[in-house]
Amino acid sequence: MAISDSLAGGSERVERPHVGWWISVLGGMGLLALVAFDAGAYARWCELVTPALPRGLLQGVFIAAVVAHLVEGAYAFRLAQHAGLHASAAGWLAQTCTLGYPSLRLLRRRLGATRA
Repeated sequence: MAISDSLAGGSERVERPHVGWWISVLGGMGLLALVAFDAGAYARWCELVTPALPRGLLQGVFIAAVVAHLVEGAYAFRLAQHAGLHASAAGWLAQTCTLGYPSLRLLRRRLGATRA
């Protein structure tokens, strides 16, 4: 029996994290991408913050973060599908690929509350 039995009837929607998460995650990823891949931004970073972090390391951290978000998104999609949330699974995928953990946490909390 799928978990969606108690989620049926139009309540199958993607819950949105607080706007602060959107600002923090998107702003942080954007700033990291800028510093990691733009020579001028990296030079400014070295002047204002620290020259101790090589640009290659920052690029690696950004790529690892993108991969982590994609893996979390795929996991959220699979979790939503398994729970019977077929109509909203793509929404959970897109939101979790964008935000990562804050979105996945909401999905897991929702599914945990449904099981209780």
